[in-house]
Amino acid sequence: MLPGGIVLTGGGSKLSGLIDIGKHVLRLPVSQGELIDITSVIETAANPGFSTAVGLVKWGSEIHEKGGGPLAVSQIFNRFKSTDKAVQQIRKWLRSLIP
Repeated sequence: MLPGGIVLTGGGSKLSGLIDIGKHVLRLPVSQGELIDITSVIETAANPGFSTAVGLVKWGSEIHEKGGGPLAVSQIFNRFKSTDKAVQQIRKWLRSLIP
């Protein structure tokens, strides 16, 4: 049992009835995540649908503040070595994003 349960985030977490279905299927506490420490001129940025984008921006900002750059990001991607074709395709796509 996961004491904290499952936290759903992203646009799909707003689907009607998803929390109840998650609780029933997973037999765990399920809740919808909320963005924290986000201030914006528009309230839309706090929408769970933007959580992935906001999380990636925050992650990139933290790497930049620590003096990292594309090399630091590529080192993180190298940790995901796998023979699985899907993982290889995702890694290739992520590497294409690094200038």
